[in-house]
Amino acid sequence: MNRQFIRLSPPIVIATLLVGCGNSFSSAPSQQIAATVNGEAIAVHRIKPAEPAGAAGAGRTLAAGGGAVAALEGLIDQALLAQKAAAMRLERDAAVVREIEAAKQKILAQTYVDRSIPKQSISTDDIVAFYRQHPLWFEQRQSYRLNELVASPGPAEMAAFRARAAAGSRLEELVDWLQARQLPFLMIHSVKFAEQLPDDMLVRIAGLKNGQTTVFDNPGVPDSLSVIQLLRTQPAPLTLTAASPFIASRLLELERERFARAKVRQLRAAASIEYLGPFAEARRAGSTQPDGQVAGKQDNYFLRGLSGLF
Repeated sequence: MNRQFIRLSPPIVIATLLVGCGNSFSSAPSQQIAATVNGEAIAVHRIKPAEPAGAAGAGRTLAAGGGAVAALEGLIDQALLAQKAAAMRLERDAAVVREIEAAKQKILAQTYVDRSIPKQSISTDDIVAFYRQHPLWFEQRQSYRLNELVASPGPAEMAAFRARAAAGSRLEELVDWLQARQLPFLMIHSVKFAEQLPDDMLVRIAGLKNGQTTVFDNPGVPDSLSVIQLLRTQPAPLTLTAASPFIASRLLELERERFARAKVRQLRAAASIEYLGPFAEARRAGSTQPDGQVAGKQDNYFLRGLSGLF
């Protein structure tokens, strides 16, 4: 049998185990159970939560096809690993406890936002306006065949390498320059759709002609640059009809983010928060924003689900 294995880090396996422990075969009606693993029940709703419980829901889940069966096989694999972890008492490991507590806090925070945000309805006018405001994602959407040179020349050579890259040197020349100095680099060839690129990168790459290059700093990696060369583009427009479900989802997500930011500001204003040690120094240096987010431009990826259409 070709099983679909669910990849989980050990702490998440343990967290799943702790939640699922005690679900014996007798704890739920048999029609709500998809399988048992060494006496531990796997409920139908874990395979497809949207389906109602009971025999009717189980029947519809099974009728959905091989996807539900594959999902069940993955849950069985997960349960077997979690049971072995429990037998080794891994839930007592300090690192696992920290991971479980972090996951618990994240889930609670997300659930609070989900249950507190007012119900929103997205109008057709909102969707059309969003579609027209982002032509590179829709009407002018393209795929981009790229070569990317990721280099880490170090502080001593950074200025010289940046100057060469910004002057439009060919990638082959830049590679020769790096090799002559025994500096580390990596070459990557890829094909990206518009929604797979950060906003600032998309705008700059869309403005290139075939063969031209542009230079980007690599966030979080000191003394590192990416030199991206556009090889070829291919039109891949998306109609309003095809894009509408994803736009509606994105607009709801943006509304959720706005609500969460406003709520966090309100809660911070009423809370007692004390920064300690180097975090206090960083706070005084102004390295965080008022809502606690790390300062700096964050990549805004468009609807990732669009990639699955092609």
